[in-house]
Amino acid sequence: MDNYRFIIRRGPIQVEFTDISNAIYFCTASPEIDIEGEAKGDRVIFKVRLPDNILNHILVISELNYTFGFPLEFAKGLSLKTRLELNSSKLKYGGWALNASILESEANTIEDLLNLLHEMEIFLHEGTKPNKLKIDFLRSVFEAFKAYNESLSWSEFLEGIGKSLGKEEFQILRKAIEECYSSFYKEYWQRRRVKLEELSRKMKKTVDILQPLKTLEETIGLKFDKEYLEVYPIDVYRIGGGIYAAVSRITCGSDPYTVLTIHVDIAHEAGHILMRNWKIEYVDDIRELASSMNFRIPPTTPYSYIPSPLMLANTIEEHIAALIQLKVDMKYTGRRRKTHGYIGNPVFKIAEKAWEETERAYTKFNFKDFIERLLEKVNKSDEAKKTLMTLLRLILN
Repeated sequence: MDNYRFIIRRGPIQVEFTDISNAIYFCTASPEIDIEGEAKGDRVIFKVRLPDNILNHILVISELNYTFGFPLEFAKGLSLKTRLELNSSKLKYGGWALNASILESEANTIEDLLNLLHEMEIFLHEGTKPNKLKIDFLRSVFEAFKAYNESLSWSEFLEGIGKSLGKEEFQILRKAIEECYSSFYKEYWQRRRVKLEELSRKMKKTVDILQPLKTLEETIGLKFDKEYLEVYPIDVYRIGGGIYAAVSRITCGSDPYTVLTIHVDIAHEAGHILMRNWKIEYVDDIRELASSMNFRIPPTTPYSYIPSPLMLANTIEEHIAALIQLKVDMKYTGRRRKTHGYIGNPVFKIAEKAWEETERAYTKFNFKDFIERLLEKVNKSDEAKKTLMTLLRLILN
């Protein structure tokens, strides 16, 4: 047989094979990723639960949330009719409250999840005090709402959320969970849970060596005030998607590759937790910016219960979180990578400039000074305002 060789390049790596079977194996193999090093420890723990996973699975395959890299062959468990019912409901407008409240609560079984949904339904619509449902996240959001609308009462706040999470939405969601669990997820979870638990152990080793929460705190000069950060890998979010945070818990991706990128998920989502109070401290500045942009949420949209300046602040915060994750990532990789879709847009560029100015002005990063510079620069930039308006319209639609 003629002599030949295969040259396979992937990024900075080049491998040569004279055996075609080895070349095929190399190209098709899933890498086994692990880490070795001195475990200094970090205040981060990982947990794997069924409720968060099946809930997000249902929301994603019903197009009420989004993901990247999830194999289509696993998008099972719901009939087309059920998916259409979910997709045409108002769940996408109140999903943030539902997801975070379930994440923050203690739940391990499908029965626990269904009971929490029942508690949330009667809490929102009948005022019944929750038993196992945690509402700390809702209370923290209420504080922000009230900062922008001083006359707002707790009951009015809950009524606003209840318009998006009505009794019909809870009924459809419960039916979907039972259908998905019995037809697909019960059996699927038995094997997938093992993989997620194995991944969690590897990610725990990674954070104990790399200390991403400590790096995050040092990067922005803010402290995580809980005993530890809990991180929950979600099967449907293989390499990203609608990952979110609650009060002291966050979700993360679930691909083996996540061992290499868990610092990014922690930087972004825990970054939201650490800086949450800035929106309350700078109410007047945000109101002024919203007024200069002439931004008001139309009263006819399901988001009308949210104060317009607060939605604007949340959109700005997403850019800040994207910048924070880039800064943390650069400390580990030593180079600039595109770790978020907002990187490079006009608002992000202004945030970067404000960050650089703050670093030059202080020996230790001053988050308060950074926010003040950022808001001042955005208020003076028509291009940044235009970008924000475009993003806000996408949210409202």
